[in-house]
Amino acid sequence: MKIFKNIKEKKTGRNRRPFCYPGTLILHFLFAVIVMIYIVIADYYQVWEDPNWLAGETPPYYKTRDYACNVENEVSELIDYMRLRNNFENDGEYAPDKLVDIFEYAEQGIISGSNTNGFAYTLQQLYDWSRQKESYKWWENYIQENDRNLYNVNGQKEVKGTLDELYAPQGFDNILEFVMSDRNLRRAGEAHCISELAVCLLKIDSEMSQYAKDKERFKAENTNIKYRLENTETGLVYTNCTSGAVKKNSARIRFQGDMFFLDTDVPLTYEMKYDIIKKLNEDIADTENITLSVWIDRTFSAKDYLWGGSQFYDKWSWFIKTFPKGLIFSAAVFFISLMALCVMTIKSAGRGNGMIRYLDRISIEFLLVPLGLLICLAAVIIKRSMDEILPPPQATGNVVIVLFIYMFLLMGVLSIVRRGKMKTLCRGSIISQIIGNYRAGIRGGRRAAFALAGFVLYAVTSCLLCRGGTIGGVILVFLNLYAGGHVLKEISARQQMLDGVRKISDEDFTYKIPTENLNKVNVEIADNINRIGDNLEKAVQESVRNERRKTDLIANVSHDLKTPLTSIISYIGLLKREKILNPKIEEYVDVLDKKTQRLKILMEDLVEVSRINSGNFHIQPERMDFREFQQQVQGEFFEQLQNCGLETVNSMPEEKVYIWADGRALWRVMENLYGNIIKYALPGSRVYADMKADEERVVFSLKNISLQPLNIDAEELTERFIQGDESRSTEGSGLGLSIAKNLVELMDGRFEIYLDGDLFKTTLIFPVKPVNGRENMEK
Repeated sequence: MKIFKNIKEKKTGRNRRPFCYPGTLILHFLFAVIVMIYIVIADYYQVWEDPNWLAGETPPYYKTRDYACNVENEVSELIDYMRLRNNFENDGEYAPDKLVDIFEYAEQGIISGSNTNGFAYTLQQLYDWSRQKESYKWWENYIQENDRNLYNVNGQKEVKGTLDELYAPQGFDNILEFVMSDRNLRRAGEAHCISELAVCLLKIDSEMSQYAKDKERFKAENTNIKYRLENTETGLVYTNCTSGAVKKNSARIRFQGDMFFLDTDVPLTYEMKYDIIKKLNEDIADTENITLSVWIDRTFSAKDYLWGGSQFYDKWSWFIKTFPKGLIFSAAVFFISLMALCVMTIKSAGRGNGMIRYLDRISIEFLLVPLGLLICLAAVIIKRSMDEILPPPQATGNVVIVLFIYMFLLMGVLSIVRRGKMKTLCRGSIISQIIGNYRAGIRGGRRAAFALAGFVLYAVTSCLLCRGGTIGGVILVFLNLYAGGHVLKEISARQQMLDGVRKISDEDFTYKIPTENLNKVNVEIADNINRIGDNLEKAVQESVRNERRKTDLIANVSHDLKTPLTSIISYIGLLKREKILNPKIEEYVDVLDKKTQRLKILMEDLVEVSRINSGNFHIQPERMDFREFQQQVQGEFFEQLQNCGLETVNSMPEEKVYIWADGRALWRVMENLYGNIIKYALPGSRVYADMKADEERVVFSLKNISLQPLNIDAEELTERFIQGDESRSTEGSGLGLSIAKNLVELMDGRFEIYLDGDLFKTTLIFPVKPVNGRENMEK
């Protein structure tokens, strides 16, 4: 199945986008950021729930949801602090001698001050024990390594390491004595008691640290929250202010039996109120006699979390104040710029860089699925940001993530727009490929119809066998094994035929595709391919024989004409020595002389061509200075170039340039090239001779302006008897470039021709080092 499709694109001018496209894209993303900031901050402060915001008025901080969220957090942590005070204090003071029942504290987190289960230590003992670094590390490793085996039968478990008991349980000399004193504890074992003690030590270390922090945090001068917690039964009071300070503007929580009352002017949501009551119920025992009153200093004189939220609110209130108009304006610019991007994309459809072309070639299904996943991810992030109160750093991170997601979504949307403009939206898609394959199969004749019927039968049978239990599964396995073997056999047959076609295309016409183990259809295909190879071999042999006949004919005709031509040239020379008084006769003799000389050159070219084609032209390469050789050749033709009004411009390296070549053959090549320039170059123009060399090769080129435009393919000029001058007004034979190319290739070089209007350029490329085993030829 094809994932990428080929799109036929029209070339419409230069491959670039409208000038304003980058600016519009930047403007679009800028206002996307502004819209996201408006939405996040507006949601953070619940702007749409307060009509004052929509009217452009900025309410005070204590009427915002952020304020209510901070109050909820502060009250929750205050309730946790009350729990710690209830555990660690007696009558409002820290009680180091308070008894801690190990089982009660480990399982329930309560320190009642009584030895309920008989296994107890004082609060100070446990705290000092937990602060011992070695003991702390031992307890921590003990819990991590042995937690899964603490409750083995009869408590039989090997405990690695040595436990140094710094303190003994109340009423006992050590833990083992306490275990042996109780029949029920004997079954649980010493390991159970040690594990509970380890949990208590780790817990009391962390809670004592938190208790010290909260004690300092909730002092009156360090917090904007004034609280009073009173137990109406015992008369116990926890507070950081006088009783009159919390009567006015207080958030009052009061319990009576199973009923509770919450009276406050703080904009708490139902969920916030529920969380506060739940926290109080979990952390404070005997809540039916508890009354908690909280008052908040709205001047925020203390630098706590409420003060930080107030500072942030004051910093961004000017931005929020512009919410209605700013959001409408930003959203309008956002959508207008999006429409502008779509219009520009439609106008520039079919043009773009490699990344855009790659994206547009992806099948539409492979584009829509990631876009759908990105939309779901963005929806989850946005919903979570809307449902929860996130701190500004985390909210900013969500904004950045959503913007990156939107960037990829925008790329996908613009790709869909381009596809719609170019009418390639469904072309190459998986669904269209499936439909096209089945259409082609239906039109494929009887065999295709049988194949389709077999596939449908296989699919239906597989579905039925999947519901047939174990027997159906076994049959399905064997059915799949049979189908897989048949497919592998078909693939192997196709590979054999592909190898055969490749060998025949590589001119191995004697290769025959083996037809063993092939089905009837593949045997027919293989036989036809083999017959094609046989016919090609016959055609090639016939072509070789015809070429040999032509070469022999040229050689024989050239040899037969050479003797009479020599006699004619000799007699013409004798006639020119005689004193001819008639000027017309003298003119006729000159014409005969020129034509015979041209015929002589043609005969020599024909002989040389026949020698090259027959393999009788032997190359004797030697190491030679190509730069000096070219200068000598140019010097030989200097006078003829001047007579034609041609100016030579040389660009040669300063140092010597050595190549491996046959001097006689290279001279003939250069002679043909310069002779070609003299015959066909525009008089009064320049001839450029350039030579460049590196460690591997030497490149020499000759450029000139032709007298007439060359309306012919460059490859055709190197064929025999082909001239660039279709009128044949010059004295060329059409063999010079063909001879030059053959000689260069015999010297392991490369001969190239480049045409561009009336510009004619020939290039010779020679290797610097010898090839084909000629390394020692210099010796």
